[in-house]
Amino acid sequence: MTAQPVLTRVPQGELIGADRMTPQWPQAIVLFTDGHWRPATIVAWCRYRHGWAALLRWPDGHEDWRRHDPQSLLRSVEQLGGWGSA
Repeated sequence: MTAQPVLTRVPQGELIGADRMTPQWPQAIVLFTDGHWRPATIVAWCRYRHGWAALLRWPDGHEDWRRHDPQSLLRSVEQLGGWGSA
């Protein structure tokens, strides 16, 4: 079975009429069902009746809206300059 993002997909039509906001930190990592973190780009944020949703662009180029969960969607460490040097 192929690993999937832990973030819940937002059903089509749920965000009609909601305003999109530009992300302050577009480079992110997303937790997958196999326990690995994978990169994604946040294209937009949207507030809706269930909280926040992020429009994610995956490395293969497809995009989908996912419900935000701060434990499964994090700012990319690379965006912050890596882990730093000792």
